[in-house]
Amino acid sequence: MAALSIVRACPVLIAALTVPIVLAGCGDSAADGAGSDGSMSEGGAPGVVGEPGPGEFDPDFETSEDFFTLMTEPMPGLTVSPHGVIRIYYSANLEPLLEAEEFEAPDGSVAIKVQDRDGDDEVDNIMVMIKREAGFDSDTRDWLYEQYSASGNLQTSGGGTLQPFCSGCHNDFPDKGELAGTELEN
Repeated sequence: MAALSIVRACPVLIAALTVPIVLAGCGDSAADGAGSDGSMSEGGAPGVVGEPGPGEFDPDFETSEDFFTLMTEPMPGLTVSPHGVIRIYYSANLEPLLEAEEFEAPDGSVAIKVQDRDGDDEVDNIMVMIKREAGFDSDTRDWLYEQYSASGNLQTSGGGTLQPFCSGCHNDFPDKGELAGTELEN
């Protein structure tokens, strides 16, 4: 009876004591290392994850509404890059993510790098990154690397030396979803 009298007399006190207990079980996603959508980026840091991408190379990427570029014309790549003069296209699902300080590329995301390795104003080949499902290849952080001819014919898809060679550089950019050229624009 005495406990019931306290509950009736002090409902604010009871609420003040029980709400923190209930909320403690909910956790703080930011403190847990999760992004606002509950996602986790490399190392447990908050990361933004968007919608899935197309999941494959589109030979019409330059004119397709499903792809965009930050580059109005080809330009030299990063100083650490072996690609020479490049122009990068991204699947449209990545557009809202590129401004984030940190993001994870969602499954199916595609990055297409048109490259002129020797600077003669001729496209030498097209390099493609396709984000696969978790567990696809932990060494590449689940990216598939492909190489196409200038005309869009597949030359190499994963395997061999392409995967370790490409991921050896791209893995140095975990905060940008392994997409090294997101800061390049003109």
